[in-house]
Amino acid sequence: MNVVKHTKYIWELEDFISEGEIEYLLGMFNFYNPTIVESFRNKDRKNDTYIITDYPDLDAMAWKWVNAANEYYVKENQFIFYNWEKEGLFAPSDSNTTMWRDTWRGKNIIRMYNESDSYEWHGDQAPTNHAEFSYIIYLNDDFDGGATLFMNDKLTITPKKGTVLCFPVDHYHIHKGVKVSGGHKKILWNCVYRHEIEMIAKQPYLTAINVPRSSKRCIW
Repeated sequence: MNVVKHTKYIWELEDFISEGEIEYLLGMFNFYNPTIVESFRNKDRKNDTYIITDYPDLDAMAWKWVNAANEYYVKENQFIFYNWEKEGLFAPSDSNTTMWRDTWRGKNIIRMYNESDSYEWHGDQAPTNHAEFSYIIYLNDDFDGGATLFMNDKLTITPKKGTVLCFPVDHYHIHKGVKVSGGHKKILWNCVYRHEIEMIAKQPYLTAINVPRSSKRCIW
């Protein structure tokens, strides 16, 4: 694996996922043939969106990748600071329990971009949930166009198969998916959410307010 740190917070984990694993996931996707979310596509969100939570084998493999990327990104990035031990946020490798889990995790979503598809400027915030980090996993790179752009850092990320793009969910990291000019772009996307009740219970209020952007109790 090669880690490219474009900024303090925008990281690429290159070759994080093997080609064999990706092909296996795409094979399962084709086998299950999930239903497209027709309501997602509009003038700004031009892509085919599939939520894979109803397919346990597919969803479990996606979570394996997302959890691994999340743990690496949180532990290794010195600018993601917490007033408690980072190790305490993650369970042992033989456990499926982490601070980011169950209803506090986002949904694994596969997005397919056809030729001329794109995703205009947006943030990954939700109106009622407190998303922490966003992860884009590039499932292929045999297409033209389709780069990921970050508005404020004026940064262009060229998709590479097996790479995980990691960044915080906040108002600064507004981004877009450039129009695909040839071929078909495939990504897996998810956000992770902090378990706020458990988090606050583990820390006194006065230290919890110093935690990076997550809720009314925290500041960025």
